[in-house]
Amino acid sequence: MKLSVVFGLPILIFLSCCPFASARLLVGSPEQVIANSTLILTGKVTESKDLEDERSFTVFVDRILKGTYPGEQISFSAQRTPRGLMGFPASPEAGSEVLLFLRKDDGTNYRFTYDLNCIAILEDQKATALCGGSNVSLNNNRWTVDDYRQAYNDFLGAGFARTQTQSASLGGKAGAAGSAAPESRPLFFPLGLLGTVLGIVLVFGLAGFVLYQQNKIRKDDEGDD
Repeated sequence: MKLSVVFGLPILIFLSCCPFASARLLVGSPEQVIANSTLILTGKVTESKDLEDERSFTVFVDRILKGTYPGEQISFSAQRTPRGLMGFPASPEAGSEVLLFLRKDDGTNYRFTYDLNCIAILEDQKATALCGGSNVSLNNNRWTVDDYRQAYNDFLGAGFARTQTQSASLGGKAGAAGSAAPESRPLFFPLGLLGTVLGIVLVFGLAGFVLYQQNKIRKDDEGDD
């Protein structure tokens, strides 16, 4: 009995201090990632750092697909703890386009909705890879990285289509309002009508001149008599 206590106590102490014993990743299915995210956005990574004791990156926000965010940039950082670097599995490279799935914490900061598969790398507005992506098993269900990528592309397609539909709807309303307004055109006379009027004026002018000359000649003749 004493021997088991002597050997068992150090083992329990070791397990309680071991990072792997206390660390537990929070994961969800592709559908849960999308549904449980209160902020989903795309953007370009402007700064990225992936060191031994620190991991961070900054994204210039391009498009908000779900929720609202007032700023132009959003930053994330993770420091090494006894459990390891917690927060996100890897930092995307500077210059890469990303799709982020986020939730607001108890304060005003945003964190990733889950510990895995919440950073997608975009090319031509399509998710081509996951930053630090991993297959996930949960409650006898299993999802591969491709399952997440496909679900994210379906979400992106629906989001972009909705944005285009709203833009087209706004454009149609503007067009309808514009067509209701009377069209302003410059005032002009047709060339045929203008020629006719000038001809009539010329004829009357010549006739008047001829009559004037005739009256003048007649008065001159009467004066000579």
